[in-house]
Amino acid sequence: MITPQTKAIIVNNPSNPTGAAYTPDEIREIGAVLAEHDLWVISDEIYEKLRYDGEEHLSFAQVDGLFDQTIVINGVSKAFAMTGWRIGYLAAVPALVKAVTKLQSQMTSSCCSISQKAAIVAIQNGEDETMKTMIAAFAKRCEMVVEALNQMDGVTCPKPEGAFYAFPDISAFLGKSVNGKRIDNSIDLCQWLLEEKHIALVPGAAFGAEGFIRISFAASDEDLKTGLQRLKEGLAELK
Repeated sequence: MITPQTKAIIVNNPSNPTGAAYTPDEIREIGAVLAEHDLWVISDEIYEKLRYDGEEHLSFAQVDGLFDQTIVINGVSKAFAMTGWRIGYLAAVPALVKAVTKLQSQMTSSCCSISQKAAIVAIQNGEDETMKTMIAAFAKRCEMVVEALNQMDGVTCPKPEGAFYAFPDISAFLGKSVNGKRIDNSIDLCQWLLEEKHIALVPGAAFGAEGFIRISFAASDEDLKTGLQRLKEGLAELK
């Protein structure tokens, strides 16, 4: 809800944890509202290259009348598979970047020059064949994971439109027990699956979405198949 106190909104597109993504038309419609109310938009676009719905990514900065009100947050960790290089960046109008630079310089240390040079090369090369191959692999894994989840009794999972997460509904298993241990929430479930089945998941409660779990498919096909089988077996033990 927009109120007189509203100064900005934060949008993560595509989304972590759900994998949902806005279409260009939806971005334009939201952008029109933001422009009308003269609001800033902090646009987290770290997963912009990872889309599987056939839609083109549109940044709020590309919406008519919204360029000067958009703060784009991005990095090289996801699309370029450079998580260990620790490079992220902000793009906005010069006056705001100058102010943010002053603040950042007092809060965190600078990233190393080697990482910065590598990030520049990655961004300049853009969508090369390596990236296209990686995106195709993610799309294939997305299909495999969603299909496997929806074949599990009591689990439902929509197909992600982007990023590399599946966000299945596991609410049917809450309140059940295994070996005398009651599973009351998604945190209990993820803890039990980690300890007993050795699979690492993130509880939906961490995102304000109780009854769901987040599964990353940024792993090898074999590891995903093993993890999904363990998840299926674990859920079947809950009575």
